[in-house]
Amino acid sequence: MQLFSPLSDDLFEPSTEFERQVLTFCTAWQSGQSSFLFHTSGSTGAPKPIWVNRTAMEASALSTGNWLNLSPNDIALACLPVQYIAGAMVLVRAMVLDLRVCLVEPSVNPLEGLAPISIQ
Repeated sequence: MQLFSPLSDDLFEPSTEFERQVLTFCTAWQSGQSSFLFHTSGSTGAPKPIWVNRTAMEASALSTGNWLNLSPNDIALACLPVQYIAGAMVLVRAMVLDLRVCLVEPSVNPLEGLAPISIQ
């Protein structure tokens, strides 16, 4: 588990592939990349590539933040693969809304073994 702020200049050194993917996505976002490639889940056929515009992702993050009444320094749980939109959007919300991130390797039970912290 890592607790970090993706807006910080002092990010942790990745020790797993998941952590490396998270930091790669955060770096791409911070560099101003305008669109991101994801793949659909393939639930109705073969997974398909989709490009998602940064502006749409920012709008979604702001809307979710308003709906959930999120404030800077609240903690978001990031426990989904970032190559899918759901996992990436946790990070986008953190960067747009200045949230901290509790980063946990994706698993069947991501809360197992977590120290007690308030996750919002």
